[in-house]
Amino acid sequence: MDARAEAIVALQRFTTTGLVAVVLPEVTVPAADDGHWAATPAIALARAIESGLSSTDDTDAARERVQRRLSEELKTLHDTLSRHGHSASARMVEDGMVIDIVYQGRERAVPELAEALATEVGELTRILSAYEREILETHLITEVAGTLQELIGAAERQVRDMNTELEDRPTSTGMRLRLVWRASRKAPS
Repeated sequence: MDARAEAIVALQRFTTTGLVAVVLPEVTVPAADDGHWAATPAIALARAIESGLSSTDDTDAARERVQRRLSEELKTLHDTLSRHGHSASARMVEDGMVIDIVYQGRERAVPELAEALATEVGELTRILSAYEREILETHLITEVAGTLQELIGAAERQVRDMNTELEDRPTSTGMRLRLVWRASRKAPS
């Protein structure tokens, strides 16, 4: 096998790790299960990857920094997931590290996990919003009912006080007036 064919096979194997999709989501990767890639799509993919990563610092110091940070982040991820009954582990594949995550009993890639978490957060937000709305409506109904009760009580006291005043002060002809509070015919029953 010549060097170019070996490089194409290595690139094809590397793309199965999913790292290209994570780092360069805009790059279209040919399906790995279509058999051996032809040279043209493999070269186009290699150039797209090189172009997409051209501004990435690839010095030894940067690589060591990334590996150190990756180890720290993996530990944090593992600790966080294990508290909730999930797991994360790392494996070396084709000059890269792949993180395997078992979430809700299924192994998931990082992009798939991010999508699943976004969906779950959206669903929980929707449920919480409905619950919050119910709580607010209940609170407002209680608040309005209490306020109406206070206003009705104040109005009844005012009618009683006015009738007491009217009872004590008959008109010049001796007629006694009385205030009667009745619900409007248009009022809801």
